[in-house]
Amino acid sequence: AQVEIGSAERFQGREKELMFVSTVRTNSLGNNELKGGAYRSLVAALTRSRRGLVVCGNFAALACDVRGWRRWLSWMQQHGLVVGCAATEPEAATALRALHATLQTGKRAAEAQSVAQAVVQGESMV
Repeated sequence: AQVEIGSAERFQGREKELMFVSTVRTNSLGNNELKGGAYRSLVAALTRSRRGLVVCGNFAALACDVRGWRRWLSWMQQHGLVVGCAATEPEAATALRALHATLQTGKRAAEAQSVAQAVVQGESMV
């Protein structure tokens, strides 16, 4: 696999197995020096990464973007996927781990969804 570096626009129309997205051009006031570039980066990352997505940036600054980043960051935080932060909704994190484990064992997606739903509802999986 070849490493590619570029702006969000460079990856339009193509998928990559793993994407690292840097949003370091945002400042502590939540202003994006690229005038919408952070939102375009989010859309490209979410729609173009197949297996993994790593985002590096200022959480507080990105959370100021109610149009996109705040909702995604909230979901990530709920599921315990923000480095250094505990899950704000432990049940959601448990369901996500159960879904991941089920998919790793090769079960069908429908079965994985069933497992995740049961965990959220507190049902035993034995």
